[in-house]
Amino acid sequence: MKNGLYCVTDKALFDALIQSKVTHENMKDLFFKRGIIISKGTTKKSLALDFSRYFHGFSDYEKLSDILGSIGRREKSATNIINGGVERSELESAVKDTISFLKKEGDIATFAYVENDGIEVTIKYIKLDYKLSEFRQSSTREAKILIEPTVDGLYQLRFPPNDKSQEFVKELTQNLRAINSEKNISIDEITLESVKDPVQRTIFFKRLIEGIYTFECIDVTDVYVSHQDIEIDEEKPESDDEDEDEDEVKVATGHHISKASLKGRGVLESPELNNFLSEGFYITRIIWMAKVKGFPDSDKVEFEAQFLNQEKCTNFSYLVRGYYKYKSQTEFRETRISFEKEQEKLISTYIERAARDISNEIVSANAVQVKTN
Repeated sequence: MKNGLYCVTDKALFDALIQSKVTHENMKDLFFKRGIIISKGTTKKSLALDFSRYFHGFSDYEKLSDILGSIGRREKSATNIINGGVERSELESAVKDTISFLKKEGDIATFAYVENDGIEVTIKYIKLDYKLSEFRQSSTREAKILIEPTVDGLYQLRFPPNDKSQEFVKELTQNLRAINSEKNISIDEITLESVKDPVQRTIFFKRLIEGIYTFECIDVTDVYVSHQDIEIDEEKPESDDEDEDEDEVKVATGHHISKASLKGRGVLESPELNNFLSEGFYITRIIWMAKVKGFPDSDKVEFEAQFLNQEKCTNFSYLVRGYYKYKSQTEFRETRISFEKEQEKLISTYIERAARDISNEIVSANAVQVKTN
């Protein structure tokens, strides 16, 4: 995998060695490679100061990066449909061409055939973040893209909404068009970009939490709202923190609130949220709890859905966070449990279907209204 290499300073090396993640065993290994045995009684600061004065090479950098490097969190999922009547042979050829392109870029990319005539692509790559300290700038990531046929004879892409997956989808689309230029190949996304009405954008999420097949919403715990007349940075789908920015209210310069998050019980019915919505804000991200319809003893399932590009309402993604086991009608276990892979996949299809149907209805109704006006 490609990576940017450089020689870190002795100060950066010292700062890395005194981190709590670097254990005495790690220190012992580093010194032992230089033929030095260290004592347990020697302080970490003294050892770090001594080691940072040595000449060091890539193996030292690699070891410390592995210890201190960021660990990728569980990512959300996004879904696209490939339109244009793509044949199986054309898809396979385009996948192989795309993988060859990624390998030339320095990534490790492979594909495998899976059940239901699907193709799963695995991409291992290095993510760099130069805002972090030297030994935390590099983290190894893995993106899995699943391509499956739909009941309509099309192909669906399911992938984590990060930069590497987006790169794969873009390159795959170009390769499909190059293989058969006579077909009108396009990617159908779940988007509300053409819908500018903040009320309709909010309705999408209100309908979504009630529209998941077999599930009924019992509570909304987190709601994130944005305003239409602000300039929002490009989406940042990749993060090292599982609950990134969940506790912050972002405010633009001056006294104009650009976006906010509300948490608690019954957030969707709260007067605070209604005040925001009445001022032209709209929901861009939501976390809610649901139970299986008709089962009083159902476990409590936690879902999340959002538009990563909050201004345009594009790059829809979702996450089946897990479930809390049922104890009584008013009590559930506090520990959240992840679903088995097949269960999560099935529930994911319910979310995708609901989100696509609802967005298509809203977009179509909006287009008719625009023509009428």
